[in-house]
Amino acid sequence: MSVIAAGIYATVTIRNNREIARLKATLDLIEKAESSEFYRDLAVAFRNALAPDDPAKKTPLDAILKPKNPYEVDQRTKIVFFLNHYELIATGFERGVLDKSFYASFMRGAVVRDWRAAEPFVIALRSKDPSPHPSPKKIYEKFEALAGGWAREIEAEARVARAPPRNPTGIAR
Repeated sequence: MSVIAAGIYATVTIRNNREIARLKATLDLIEKAESSEFYRDLAVAFRNALAPDDPAKKTPLDAILKPKNPYEVDQRTKIVFFLNHYELIATGFERGVLDKSFYASFMRGAVVRDWRAAEPFVIALRSKDPSPHPSPKKIYEKFEALAGGWAREIEAEARVARAPPRNPTGIAR
């Protein structure tokens, strides 16, 4: 009997330790992205090019897809690194390395916003031929799926919030 209890205890302990490690890895990833100069620089380059406050200042897609000068090459590189970061996060969720619900509670809206800004660029990358990427038709598909799922969640929550209150009398019946 004590062997069974020890086995159960070990299983529960291992599961708890994995959950703690997943939460810590997720928190570390968020902290690094929020505080690291490198990631902040990538985010600024991404937003300046694909999601500026003034849509008239948006970088033409062709300048990102086919850079013609060192500045445009640098911008494209930063945008690709920024998107790679999201693809890595989505892969981490898929593999169970990162905690999806914890990350979503902090970053869900930003992920959806950034996907919407990046989508035309990603679609253009996927259709570009030839591509240096080994699977151009699948580039950033995990990021896309993650953002799409979270966008649907946000939209459903908004519909529920806008729905008229239910009649308490009707509910009691």
